[in-house]
Amino acid sequence: MRGFTLIEIIMGIFIISLITFILIFFIINISNFNIYFIFNLGKYQEINNTINIMSRELKSMMQSSIGNYPIEKIKNNEIIFYANIDNDNLIEKIRYFVDGSNFKKGVTKPQNNPLFYDLNQEKIILMISDLRNSNIFQYFNKNNELTSDINQVKLIKVNLIIEDITNKKIINRSFIVAPRNLRYK
Repeated sequence: MRGFTLIEIIMGIFIISLITFILIFFIINISNFNIYFIFNLGKYQEINNTINIMSRELKSMMQSSIGNYPIEKIKNNEIIFYANIDNDNLIEKIRYFVDGSNFKKGVTKPQNNPLFYDLNQEKIILMISDLRNSNIFQYFNKNNELTSDINQVKLIKVNLIIEDITNKKIINRSFIVAPRNLRYK
């Protein structure tokens, strides 16, 4: 007689089930790792993109379209300045600020003739979520001393601390910018 015995059939089902279980376990682990990796990479990319954008804009600050000084307001958790971020003929009003655990950017284009900056037209962009610090900005004069006088600012230090909530890791990034149009004023 030809065929399989009951024990051979049970062993075959057991081996196929074991291989299937191992493959499913492997696929679940790979997908969890992929989600974890993408989320962590996203946090690092979020902070690095913010740093690149901010440093470029802070370096290029200039007088506003209506003749205001390049910096309008400085605080530990907010800076308002003017820069041409879209390469048109108008200088935008840029505001970086802390809103709870979010770091945001506001952009206001000058309106009408004569030009003015209408704060109701400000476009808010979320730059970083899960922010851990509220003292983001420090301002230094030509002697590298802290200052709160807008007219003395020559260097701006930005310190961003965010939390990677998946593994409770803190990411800390800082940079210092010397705005081109303030160096020799």
